Amino acid sequence: MAIRQSSKLPSSSIKNKLRKHARRYHGRANKSWVISKYLQELDRFDREDVRKHAAHVASWIAYDPKGRIPKTCLIELLRKYIAKLGGGLLPERLEVVLPDAKTALQSGFTMGEISEVWRQAAHKLQRILDKFRCCRPPTDQVLAVAATQESAADDVVVVPDDDEPSHEDPAALGASSQHLQLCRRINQWGFLDDVQKLERLRQAEEVARRPWRNLSEVDLAEVVNLAATALAAPRRKALAQEEEAGESGQASASTDPGANHDLQRRVRSLLLRVLRMWRASQYDFGVIEHVLGFVHVKIDKFEEKVGSIQDAAAGRCWQAIKDVIDELQGVARGASGLQACEAKRRERLFRRFQRQSGVQNICWKKEIASWRVQRVEAGKHKAVHFPISKHTKEGLSEEEAVAAALEEAKAHREELVRQGKLQPSKPKATGSMVRGVKFNTGGSFRVQITNPRTKKRQGGTFKTLAEAEAKAQELAKEWGLHDEEVAVERLSELPHFEPLAPEPGVKWRRGAQHWRAQCHVNSKNRNFTVKPKDYSEKEVEKAWKQAVAWRKQQEKEREQAERARKR
Repeated sequence: MAIRQSSKLPSSSIKNKLRKHARRYHGRANKSWVISKYLQELDRFDREDVRKHAAHVASWIAYDPKGRIPKTCLIELLRKYIAKLGGGLLPERLEVVLPDAKTALQSGFTMGEISEVWRQAAHKLQRILDKFRCCRPPTDQVLAVAATQESAADDVVVVPDDDEPSHEDPAALGASSQHLQLCRRINQWGFLDDVQKLERLRQAEEVARRPWRNLSEVDLAEVVNLAATALAAPRRKALAQEEEAGESGQASASTDPGANHDLQRRVRSLLLRVLRMWRASQYDFGVIEHVLGFVHVKIDKFEEKVGSIQDAAAGRCWQAIKDVIDELQGVARGASGLQACEAKRRERLFRRFQRQSGVQNICWKKEIASWRVQRVEAGKHKAVHFPISKHTKEGLSEEEAVAAALEEAKAHREELVRQGKLQPSKPKATGSMVRGVKFNTGGSFRVQITNPRTKKRQGGTFKTLAEAEAKAQELAKEWGLHDEEVAVERLSELPHFEPLAPEPGVKWRRGAQHWRAQCHVNSKNRNFTVKPKDYSEKEVEKAWKQAVAWRKQQEKEREQAERARKR
């Protein structure tokens, strides 16, 4: 599968060779074994081997004959190979294939349903690829020319320095309307004098001093945009010390450097404050996504050229800004930690699902994709499951299989009623699907909904169902709660993960959303399940390792038991 490298070959010949290599890979039935082999050999490869095989992996993503979405494990493999490339010029083969790999990743976002883990891995790889000159979009040059023409029209030439924002960062993020608007803001900021800049900064600081509960999303977004517009790139500490030494040594010099230094200190403090307010208010991340990406590019460039952002001037403030941005981006990709627990708690207390049987003793079990008929007999809980897998194997769609399984569950319940093991189903006192509406035994209706900010229950008691539902809907709209009725996720829409390595007995269960490990010890099957806290790469890998460790421990116990029997 190796390709003989030749720097004299034209790019078309190199691309054709890589296409042939990709076709051979995609024609294999054991692609997961190839990926695991490349991952194992990465540790012993030297620099030349890494550069050669990185082109192989990139071609698997770029030149899929059927145009399929690349798997997450393949994206992670390419990211690990690129991380070990080292410095220096890229080989010609990588310069040819990496732009095509980036294009394939971008097209994957528009092809069908993609999981959040895939989206996160693809975004990480795209950000790494954007650092290579061969992968930068042509819009960089277009925006640079546009900015030059705009400056020339006003007979003004803007030359960005260390204290003025650069025009290249937002262009690297794309040519969307938001990025273009940010470019115009940066141009306008460059034309202002120091007095105008200080006045605008003072107005933004006054807005940021208000309590975050009294600030609307529009007002806060405006302050975030202004702070990002005025923000200069991070600098080394040595440069800041030299600047201060120059100011003290030249009494007749201009006071602009000192003013700029104080201005940037206030801008950084303002940006950090409003980002924390945005996080506390839980506003829409998409409104300021382009601004956060712009600031993150500045930090990435410093860390790439100099080192850790903590070593920059005002390193503590820069590190705090980076941490808040990473947290906001992590929350946008998938709620985690306390927010995830709060979301699950709200869902468990208030949300009602469309997939309901409408019959007592019959409920839907999402973990195993099955209807369950449950009853209590002689003080013991008994249940019978009717999974949809039986019907999907017969060629029915998922919704048709759900309906067929429900009919079987209802028929089984009727049989239990005839046997006297269950009572006939009784209609509910209230058929309301509005959350928080409950029926009182006295004939009235009670509304109880928890305010997400004060954590206090509010509502009241009403004589009619219509009045209770109207009050519940009014409170839900006022507090921005979810809709009353929520569709159940299909199995095909749930996240699915392939094993991270060839490990028998460990697999991902889509319905239950956890890793399951099995092992046969002492004539008994043992099972172990572990569910990741969220669907981030770190948590999924952590849960996988726990399942694998349990499996290996059981295998050791099995070997010891076999040796004991042989004695």
